[in-house]
Amino acid sequence: MGKVPAIVHAGQVVTECAAICAYLADAFPEAGLLPDPEHRGAYFRWLFFAAGPLEAAIIDRALHVQVPPEWNGRLLWHI
Repeated sequence: MGKVPAIVHAGQVVTECAAICAYLADAFPEAGLLPDPEHRGAYFRWLFFAAGPLEAAIIDRALHVQVPPEWNGRLLWHI
């Protein structure tokens, strides 16, 4: 895919920050990177939220993206 960041581990190519974090936490359980099972739902929710709409909002702000008025309410970070 030619994407950065990327890792190769055990013959697997993994891209995207959140996917790399989840992969490494699963691949190396002895490192203690995952929270206890009762807290994993919130962990994964915030991990992937940060990689999705939050990152998009930050990039839009940094690039001074102008959202057309007819899109108001469609993009969470432009409300």
